[in-house]
Amino acid sequence: MKKLGFFLLCIAILSSPKLTAQETLQYNLTKGQRFKVSQRAVQEFVQVIDSVESKATNTVTGVTTWTVDQVLEDKYILLTSFESIRLKTESEIYGVLYDINTDASSDSLDVQSEIFRGLVNIPFTVILLKTGEVEAIKGSSALVENMILQSGIEDENVKKIIRESMDGQFGDISLASSIEQMTFMFPTEKVKVGGTWENDYVGDLEAHNVWNLDSYNQNEYVISGKASVLMKMDDASGRMTLEGTQTTHATIDNVSGLFNEVIVHQNVQGTSVIPDVGNQEMPTKLTATITYKRL
Repeated sequence: MKKLGFFLLCIAILSSPKLTAQETLQYNLTKGQRFKVSQRAVQEFVQVIDSVESKATNTVTGVTTWTVDQVLEDKYILLTSFESIRLKTESEIYGVLYDINTDASSDSLDVQSEIFRGLVNIPFTVILLKTGEVEAIKGSSALVENMILQSGIEDENVKKIIRESMDGQFGDISLASSIEQMTFMFPTEKVKVGGTWENDYVGDLEAHNVWNLDSYNQNEYVISGKASVLMKMDDASGRMTLEGTQTTHATIDNVSGLFNEVIVHQNVQGTSVIPDVGNQEMPTKLTATITYKRL
């Protein structure tokens, strides 16, 4: 009887999917597949200027559309475009500094909104590996040039300044870095529930991520990640270097590998320099929550 009990126990352990199943986590997209993604980011900045705290909040929302154009052996070619963008910056001292909304009625006097309206419905190409890593971005220059065209600005020197600034935000490297934050989280090998793996982000946001497969069933699985991060910005508006941590929680559709929702929390601090306020280094803290949802 004891031998039979031991035998049954061994069978139970060996047949338990939670303990033995190795899962392949990757994208499984089909040609012609279409989907939309909404993004909402809330960034809260605290800068210390002459021993006085200055607080500001950036709220960014938007919708992007995606179409699977080609399915290759180890990658996908996706056609992507911005459907809408809204950017609002509020200062505790100065009130609303920017309120850009591409869905609002066109206003030639609102140059900033007109510039960002140039991003809408201009397709660019994303080459995505099955791990979610972005191999390449193509067509970002068309985004930047259309932003300049939409602005109505004719002065070549001003165009040059805008081109340099927007290329830093919407060029190939910046777009790849931004997209990978919601896509690049899959391992290269099979993994079981409770298993971990690592990857790295490069670009404006550098991160070393440690991922964990929290749960897995026939409908969806849950991935969580922790990372040490380094954020860098250097353009005409100023310089910023911040270090800290980032956590990610993602629910993934088990058929397509597309996320249902990704939530990212960031907590970083360091220094920033703004030429307009004396070119001095200012202690700076940033907390942010970014939510991506597949619509």
